[in-house]
Amino acid sequence: MVDPPNILLTNHCNQKCGFCFAGSEMARRSPGREMSIGDFESVLKKMKRAGTPDVVKLLGGEPTLHSRFDEAIRLSLKYFSRVQVFTNGIFSERVVSVLRNTSPRVGITFNVMTPGFLMNKGVAASVSKRIAEFAPVTDVALALTIDPHTNVPELMNHLAPLFANRIHTVRIGVSNPVAGEANTYSFEEFPRIGTLITELLDRIEAMGSARVSFNCGLTRCMFTSAQMEKMKGKNIRFYGWGCHGKKSSGDVSVSLEAFHCFPLAGSQRVSLRKESLAGADKKLLLQRHVYWNTIQLETCKKCPFHGPGIDQCPGPCIGFRMNALSLSPNTKKP
Repeated sequence: MVDPPNILLTNHCNQKCGFCFAGSEMARRSPGREMSIGDFESVLKKMKRAGTPDVVKLLGGEPTLHSRFDEAIRLSLKYFSRVQVFTNGIFSERVVSVLRNTSPRVGITFNVMTPGFLMNKGVAASVSKRIAEFAPVTDVALALTIDPHTNVPELMNHLAPLFANRIHTVRIGVSNPVAGEANTYSFEEFPRIGTLITELLDRIEAMGSARVSFNCGLTRCMFTSAQMEKMKGKNIRFYGWGCHGKKSSGDVSVSLEAFHCFPLAGSQRVSLRKESLAGADKKLLLQRHVYWNTIQLETCKKCPFHGPGIDQCPGPCIGFRMNALSLSPNTKKP
């Protein structure tokens, strides 16, 4: 069974997050800045034929900026029971109306690590209002992206008012680098990330009963055995380490091209105009594994946790390794 892809409705965004993987994708100007409604419906039909789970995931850019966002929601609910919108929460009253009228079938994941939310009191107040409005009526998640320099106490003090609402899930990810750019931290700093995440988990637990979900990119070596043991008792949804820790068949661009992760988006894409979703997924998985097997760290190969499987770890994110080896996103072979 193919997992539901992230559908990138638009290449446009009203924020500029330093950790955003989609930056290079958003810079693409051809064939346009948003997916046509006709193409969008064709993706939904391909998902149906592939037998994906009953949810549509809408991303961007900022998906709520799509000029026909209301039609995208309507079509999604025509073919599937649920929709999850990934947003920075900076959206219009028109979008509020669309989301209100489709709750609880449409869940919302709010990225609260944007420059606007963290540094602009007006934006923070507006996004907080949206969260307070929707948390009681639908599935609301917060997305947190950290790096070795994150000040967890300061961050949680900033977010504390949000936990007074009925937050269902907190998604924790690490600021993985964009392929072709410089790594913002080193392999030696990985344990620091594990320490910060452990502290973050304790503070989230103290604020309520929200379930925690880990995004892709986290590695086993970020955590000590004691930290791992401590996490077992927490309410964590875990899909796997490294590049395998992403429960998704990948992404579909505005131009109807599928790719499995943003670091490889420049070179490993399959057109869905010519291929089924299942066929594209199979090709991309094969390409990714062949590529990954050639750029692994020797240190990782010696690790007792190295290997495939839910409890095993393949190593750091592909973008991190590409940058360490000075490979560009368009490199066909490492």
